[in-house]
Amino acid sequence: MKHDKTRANSLRNNNVYTIAITPDKKMWFSTYGDGIDSYDPETKQFEHHFNDPLVPGSLCNNIVNSLLTDHSGRLWIGTEDGKLSLYDPESGKFIAKNVSDKQVTDNPIISISQDHHGILWLATVKGLIRYDPETEQHKRYTTEDGLINNLTQAVVEDNQGMIWISTAAGLSMFDPVRKKFKRYSAGYGLQANEFKQKSGYKDSNGNLYFGGVNGFNKFDPRLLIPGEHRFPIVLTNLKIFNKNIKVSSDGSTPLEKDISETSSITLSHDQSFISLEFTALDYTFSGEKYAYILEGFDKEWNYVGSNNSAVYTNLPPGNYTFKVKAQNFSGSWTEGTNHLSLTITPPFWTIWWFQILCLLLLAWLVYAIYRYRVNAIIAQKADLEKLVEQRTIVVQKQAEELYEQSEHLQSLNEELQAQSEELRSQTDELFIQREQEQSAREEAERANQAKSIFLATMSHEIRTPMNGVIGMTALLSETELTREQRDYTRTIATSGEALLNVIDDILDYSKIESGNIDLEKQEFDLRVVMEEIMDLFAVQASKKNIDLLYFIEDALPDYIIGDSSRLKQILTNLINNAIKFTTEGEVFVHVQKLVESPDYGLNVGFSVKDSGIGIRPDQLPNLFKAFSQVDSSINRKYGGTGLGLVICERLVKIMGGEIVVDSVFGQGSVFSFNIQTQTGQRSDEKVMETVKITEVSGKRILLVAGSETNQAIFKKYLDGFKLITSVAFSEREALEMVNENKLIELVITQMKLTGSDGLSLAQLLKNNGNAKPVILLHAAGDDTAFKFPELFVGSLTMPVKKSALLNAIHRALTDHKNMSLNLVSDVKILDNHFSEQFPLKILVAEDNLVNQKFIQYVLQKLGYQIVMADNGIEVLKKLSETVYDVILMDIQMPEMDGFEATRMIRKEFGPKPYIIALTANAMQEDRNNCLLAGMNDYVAKPIKLEVIKEVLRKAYKIISQ
Repeated sequence: MKHDKTRANSLRNNNVYTIAITPDKKMWFSTYGDGIDSYDPETKQFEHHFNDPLVPGSLCNNIVNSLLTDHSGRLWIGTEDGKLSLYDPESGKFIAKNVSDKQVTDNPIISISQDHHGILWLATVKGLIRYDPETEQHKRYTTEDGLINNLTQAVVEDNQGMIWISTAAGLSMFDPVRKKFKRYSAGYGLQANEFKQKSGYKDSNGNLYFGGVNGFNKFDPRLLIPGEHRFPIVLTNLKIFNKNIKVSSDGSTPLEKDISETSSITLSHDQSFISLEFTALDYTFSGEKYAYILEGFDKEWNYVGSNNSAVYTNLPPGNYTFKVKAQNFSGSWTEGTNHLSLTITPPFWTIWWFQILCLLLLAWLVYAIYRYRVNAIIAQKADLEKLVEQRTIVVQKQAEELYEQSEHLQSLNEELQAQSEELRSQTDELFIQREQEQSAREEAERANQAKSIFLATMSHEIRTPMNGVIGMTALLSETELTREQRDYTRTIATSGEALLNVIDDILDYSKIESGNIDLEKQEFDLRVVMEEIMDLFAVQASKKNIDLLYFIEDALPDYIIGDSSRLKQILTNLINNAIKFTTEGEVFVHVQKLVESPDYGLNVGFSVKDSGIGIRPDQLPNLFKAFSQVDSSINRKYGGTGLGLVICERLVKIMGGEIVVDSVFGQGSVFSFNIQTQTGQRSDEKVMETVKITEVSGKRILLVAGSETNQAIFKKYLDGFKLITSVAFSEREALEMVNENKLIELVITQMKLTGSDGLSLAQLLKNNGNAKPVILLHAAGDDTAFKFPELFVGSLTMPVKKSALLNAIHRALTDHKNMSLNLVSDVKILDNHFSEQFPLKILVAEDNLVNQKFIQYVLQKLGYQIVMADNGIEVLKKLSETVYDVILMDIQMPEMDGFEATRMIRKEFGPKPYIIALTANAMQEDRNNCLLAGMNDYVAKPIKLEVIKEVLRKAYKIISQ
């Protein structure tokens, strides 16, 4: 039976992945990617079951990996998203069961098996899962529990109740009672370490079968002899002060025979720096782990992994015994039978007779010193008596002199008292000056605070009417307009956005100057941040016919810790300037790891290089000065406040780095900066990427690049995919390579080439007798691939993401089907069908008439019928009359503002309705204040149409949960 396009109830897809039969004689087929089909032999009809997010009880995922009919005749379904579903034949619905913890994601279920107790065992890519259908309890077992490998392929229960699991690295036997694993690798006679998915079976005689990459294994678990796998452990080498000790018969070395045959050894105290090497003679496994202990010195065993040596320094004199044990593949420890007795002889000065001799010598010295001291005291006494007589005469003379000096000091004291009074008056003057300085400092702080309040107020007052200007312009652009009218509309919107950028720059600069800016420390994906920024500028670069390129070094971690929004602000400013001042050529962003250390963390470097107009050397000193432009003529041509680079410099310094510029006038500029951060704890698991690279590894590809930078970036990507890459820079060179090398399987070309383009090359390759599939790399908005689908197997928008390039190559080399082209037709943002997809009952709280009219027009064009309130009191009144799903709440309103209204709503009505703040206060602390007041989301004025749609989607998703 196959899929028949003329019959609606035929098999949905010919790609059948697994089959099951239920007690009602129905046959179930999983069609990979199209859900599952059930076949009724009596009616000979197929019924299709697939995922529909809008239909409760539908299949949770369209990629079904495994089916199982359990002992009770129930049908269980394992899907690619790691969910287990139970089919209810009475209602025809699928009941999803929780089999994984929240932190475990991307864990496809490969195979399902049921033991004689009715317990389900699930083989997944992240371990083995035990699921009890009665209690709905689940537990996941991984390598930390003893499983040989987390990538499990098949599960089979033997007749003794043991669970056998085949993996990508061998077999494991699990005892459900003792909850212990036993592991078997290729050294035990397996066909290989790697086994295939769902390739496990038990026959009627109890024999188990497991298939792998090198055949299959058949064995009877009852014939496996339990017991410990033992092997000898021997010493292989002795070193003293890192020098190997050789065997000598004349006593010149401590060894009289080989160390492996020696049972005892004696060393002197100056030979106490020793190292012993050992090994386990186990020829079935090469990954032993070792532990050793020196009894008499170590308090417990030292577990050293695969290290097979022990080092001891400065051992005190005494008797010791050295023992070694090793752990085999199954996890059991085997202790060596030959132990080494070690004796360290003490130095001579620690022997008892030497110590007694030293004590006697010390006693004689004490007595001699005592006699000498007594004689010296007698002689000193006589000398002192003579000296006292002499000093008495001298003292009498000094007393007379002191009397005279006392009278002189009295006069000096009177002078000092007068000077002290003068110093006291000066101290009082200094105290008054300090109070005046404190008052001036407080006045300056009040002025700074008043400036911040003024700027915030002006931002609010400007944003409120700008919400009407930009909002109504956006609504106007949704109507039918002539080309001239649409140009006028774009000009108004662009001018409004430019004014908002000026306001945001002034606010950011003010916060930095006052020291009130705080950076977040959140874990984020650096590559995702870069891709979002590239997507933001792709169309802008395409309109100017500029190549926008980026490359992230593989040495960087997937996640780093820092403030992603501020990093985006820096990069957005630099890239926007680079594109703005470049008329031809390219803008290249390079991200690399500079330094990483445990003490200082990770230092990440960024550089933005352009081929634009450059900067004169005499203008560089003014580059990072506030409200300064390097050239007034450039300012008139390109615009700007002169604050962007200043803000970038201050933010980089706050992030622990510095920013520098290298520019050649007329050739371009390079802005480079670095930030100090930390490596994140999370990391992306790249199982599917590894599988795809394995499948395309070794293929020959021709890369036709339009520039050396493009060639260098794509060459690094393709080398990372383990592809054999040839490079051409022109249409003629590419055709010659294809004709000369028949092994080339795929051509990747840019649209913009030297002397021609990618379309011309694709047409020539198709007409060539040695035609090859072609992937086109084009600028944003280029629809060439859409117009000529017969020439290309896929197309990618530049700058190209690494993952998208791998997916395109994998698909082109594996099945040669056309990829979905990256073309988006122009559609209107506001669609009245939006309310049908996301039905919500909305209350709007807004006191400004222009803003009321704008938000009412927007929501009506989205298909909503709304209720309007002028202040917080009216909001509470309308909530007491009718239940609403969402409230769009303005902050500043008469009688009762949005904060007070939100607090009253949360107190009286609980967590519902979903409240979205609408405010012209656009700072981060304003957003935090809204969330702390109990609001669910935040939208800054002027409101963008895409933002309105996004927050309503988010609200509907949360409310419908």
